[in-house]
Amino acid sequence: HHPGSILLVDDEEKILKALGRALRDAGHEVIDTTKPRDAQRLLAERSFDLVIVDNMMPQLSGLDLIREYVTLVPEGDRAQVLMMTAHATIDSAIEAMKLGALDYLQKPFEIDELLVVVRRALDHQRLRVEHRFR
Repeated sequence: HHPGSILLVDDEEKILKALGRALRDAGHEVIDTTKPRDAQRLLAERSFDLVIVDNMMPQLSGLDLIREYVTLVPEGDRAQVLMMTAHATIDSAIEAMKLGALDYLQKPFEIDELLVVVRRALDHQRLRVEHRFR
């Protein structure tokens, strides 16, 4: 199990705190924000292993955030992306995957489910990075 650096974006403070606590307890470095605009700035300033983003947020949807991220950051430098949504529409799931999201979590989900998906995403990211530097 390798800890990773995670950017967590959800406009619901309660969810953000609960997920952040679970991820930190699992040993990950977590930066969280309720504001998608702050997430944009953070993604421009530094790299993460994983971005976990809620889709339905004011100002900017998770899809919009991912869409912008993939246009600005070359594929080899990108974090893995996990999309969360309570309003699971097949269309947004498909679009998120087309944009490179690794997985899609439908709210409400169990913390254990999140941790499994996060571990898989971080393993995926580590292999990608190791492969790149061979």
